[in-house]
Amino acid sequence: MYKKCERRLLGLGIRQPGVREKTDIAGALRRIAAKYGIGVQSCAEDFDQSDAGVENGKCVDDGLISDIVGKPVSVCRDRTQRKRCNCVESVDIGSYDTCTGGCLYCYANSDPVRSRRNNAAHDPASGLLYGEIGPNDRIVEREIRSMTVEKQV
Repeated sequence: MYKKCERRLLGLGIRQPGVREKTDIAGALRRIAAKYGIGVQSCAEDFDQSDAGVENGKCVDDGLISDIVGKPVSVCRDRTQRKRCNCVESVDIGSYDTCTGGCLYCYANSDPVRSRRNNAAHDPASGLLYGEIGPNDRIVEREIRSMTVEKQV
């Protein structure tokens, strides 16, 4: 739970479930999903849910990326993420405080007024998510490299 989300949820009667309750919920979700042929994975949880049939997953999954592009990929685990996060390195192309959904549990928005203002500043013809490049903005070009691995013959 992110601290800013925790603050927004205070006073709403929402509580953090304990480990046993989380495991029970995970098992129930896995059973429901299995009826429809869907797998369930957790995200960076700090406790083992394998007894409930739920493994710690990857939101940014090198195996899935490899399946999508049809080639093996070589990507390291993202060391900047939380300890139990298994995601591989990636570049976030989003921007904080741009969604007007207002979800209290969302870590990407901290101020609804700022979110509405930024969202209103979106120009579909622009290469930016919102706003314009200003005179004090710094543009850094990133090196782009392929992560696909060519098979050795």
